[in-house]
Order: sequence, then structure tokens, then C-alpha cells
Amino acid sequence: SVDGRVALTNGDSKWITGPEARADGHRWRRRASAVLTGIGTVLADDPELTCRLPGLEERTPLPFVMSSKRDLPPDSHLARRGAEVLRGTVHEVLADLGSRGINRLMVEGGAAIARSFLDAGVVDEIQLFCSPSVIGPQGVEGLTMAALQPFAVREEERLGSDTLTVYALLHMGEVF
Repeated sequence: SVDGRVALTNGDSKWITGPEARADGHRWRRRASAVLTGIGTVLADDPELTCRLPGLEERTPLPFVMSSKRDLPPDSHLARRGAEVLRGTVHEVLADLGSRGINRLMVEGGAAIARSFLDAGVVDEIQLFCSPSVIGPQGVEGLTMAALQPFAVREEERLGSDTLTVYALLHMGEVF
């Protein structure tokens, strides 16, 4: 949302953005070797994490879920797709995925998984869709501006009533 929220306190977070932004998310997703989300997102939203653009469905990335303790609910979309649960630190998970030849990972999820990857210092790009909706103080805390300080806006695009802002990692004052 425009006020930095990713969900309501009841966990409802589906369709904050409009159809143009969601379609663009699928275009970004099709470029990834794999997509990873946290178990919290699976339990709250039961995402499919597929590319659902007509004619590009085969470009769906391999699905992974990061969880320290819980397994996937057997009836979840990702369990039916054969998603693997990865355990360990962010660095251990990335090393594991790298050893499998995965070279472009898209991390999709809520504030907790985003925060863990930012804190680990392994994020090289942020794709932030912002809806003009206001969730207000009853929403779940999202990313803060402090977390975005090492990044600079590389690209901004209007998608209907939403905005996609791509933040790129700054390296020695240059956009990486």
C-alpha cells in the first residue's frame, strides 16, 4: 500500500495492487530460475508462485519455501507443485540453490522474508509495487525507508493506478 503496509492485521493481503501490476509481477517472475517465499506467506496466502501469462505458463520458476521448523501443508498449492522446503540461514539457502545451478532467485513474500534477505546483505534489486490504497495503522509493519537506504531508484513505471519502482543496489556510489 502507499503507506508501506503489506497486509491487514487479519492477514488479508491479496489483491492490494491492480491487474496491471499483478500481470507485471508475472512478467518479472518468468525471468527467474526459482522463486522463494517464506512459510508465513504460504500459511497466510497459499500462493501458487506460477507465471500465469497466456503463452508463458511454461516459464514458471522452480518453487521453494524457506522455513526453520514447519513443513508445507499437504493441501497447499506449493505442496501440490512439489515445492521444496529449505532450512538454514539465508546464506546457507543461497549456497544450496547456487549449487543446483539457480542463478536468478526471486524472493516473494511478506515483510519477514524480505527483512531476512535484506539483513543478510544479499539483495541486489528490489521490485516494489505500490498501490494507491491506504491500509492504515492496523496493517502489518512493512519495510522501512532505512532498509532501502543502500538502494537507488533505477526505474519507475505506472501500471494502471499502481506504480512499480525498481531499486538497485548502490556500489561505490553507482547503481549496480
